[in-house]
Amino acid sequence: MAQVFLSLIINGPFLLACLGGMVFMFSRWRRQPVAAAWAVGGLLMIFLASFAGALATPIMLGLFPSEAQRMSKTLFPFMTFVLRIVEAGGLALLLAAIGTLFPGKPAAPPAPGA
Repeated sequence: MAQVFLSLIINGPFLLACLGGMVFMFSRWRRQPVAAAWAVGGLLMIFLASFAGALATPIMLGLFPSEAQRMSKTLFPFMTFVLRIVEAGGLALLLAAIGTLFPGKPAAPPAPGA
């Protein structure tokens, strides 16, 4: 059980940042609901994958120590790979939403006579 708390303490600031980002994106909901939904969805994917990754290994090691030793060579690397893919998908959604929510300055018009 101590491993679970230690894992949450280590990953806690990142998880809180994801939650804070979701709250901030909800504040943009009225102006651009689609982009805010993308951002919240992306942050939610990142949050859930990180939370699952933070808790899965300590819980498996604590509940099933003999099985965890056997699965550590096959299941844990695969699980980590899948969680990283989910996090990458969430990051892609988040970046697309940020580009829509916070557009850059428009390009300068061409010089007259050019």
